Amino acid sequence: MNKWIILLNVIVAMTSPAFASEVDGKDINPAVMQALSDASVEVDANSIFAWEGTLEEDEVLVKIITTEGAHIKYGCHHHDKEMTCHEELFRQTDDHHHKDPEVTLSFMKEGYNAAVSKFSRTLQRRSKDFSVVSNVKVWTHEDDHDGGHDHGVDVWTKFNYNIGTPATIYSVCHVHGEDKSFSCHYRKEAEGEPSLSFK
Repeated sequence: MNKWIILLNVIVAMTSPAFASEVDGKDINPAVMQALSDASVEVDANSIFAWEGTLEEDEVLVKIITTEGAHIKYGCHHHDKEMTCHEELFRQTDDHHHKDPEVTLSFMKEGYNAAVSKFSRTLQRRSKDFSVVSNVKVWTHEDDHDGGHDHGVDVWTKFNYNIGTPATIYSVCHVHGEDKSFSCHYRKEAEGEPSLSFK
């Protein structure tokens, strides 16, 4: 009788859906997009100045700062096949940040998506995918020294990843003159990187 109970418990455990699942770098982008959508209900979407998505155990932590000094943190994970974010912190601070009023959340997301696309192609050339990424940080910075390129505001994206050894690369994306699409370039060092070290 006991062996049947044990066998039944094993079968139930094997067929029950897991409530918490492992996450990898491929989950960062969906988590960030969901967190930005949720934050846009709480604050003016266009006041979002920077965000960061970090893998942490079975979830993606997404931190957001605004020009008005709001610090927002979400824990994001899968519920079945849907990415869901739970607010873990909302704090108003005196940390105000300046960005050009014409730099909307949509503009920042376009620059970020261009950087993700470029870095994904780079990883594919090395027979890797976005699962090797552990952290992504995005912010804007207006470069006063653009060398006459007339590209205005840069959208910076920092990728922390591991393809045998831990590494960091920055992608700076901007629109040249009257172009409609972003051009992205890799850099080894960043400009204007904000801190999102709040807990």
